[in-house]
Amino acid sequence: MALKYTEEKLNSLDKGTIIQLFLSQLEQLENIDHNLQLVLEQLADLKRHRFGRSSERHEPEGQMSFMEADGKIVFFNESEAVAAEESGEDPEAVPSRKPKKKQGKQEEDLEGLPVVVVEHSMTEEELSSFPVYNHS
Repeated sequence: MALKYTEEKLNSLDKGTIIQLFLSQLEQLENIDHNLQLVLEQLADLKRHRFGRSSERHEPEGQMSFMEADGKIVFFNESEAVAAEESGEDPEAVPSRKPKKKQGKQEEDLEGLPVVVVEHSMTEEELSSFPVYNHS
């Protein structure tokens, strides 16, 4: 633990001692700064390792690449590209829109189900026993 100097103690020291103290403090500060830089670099490296891109990049032999099928670029549709190659179709000709949903289908599906009505009631005494909250 470093000694703590008060203003009185520093005033009683000679110039050479004060210069030596200052230089030693400067050296300690440089060491602390160097150690801080090392820790920050390690932290950045750990973040890159944990959250960065995966290093597992390889092209398995015998499998089609997602980026290229028969010289044409394919984006995430390997099965469609293979099917189009086999049938001789253009992979772009595959419809990409979903059919529109039929309106009122839910009511139609629930139409034949029996409905059971369950009524819940409370007496005036039970209603008045609940605290009233002001939502303002």
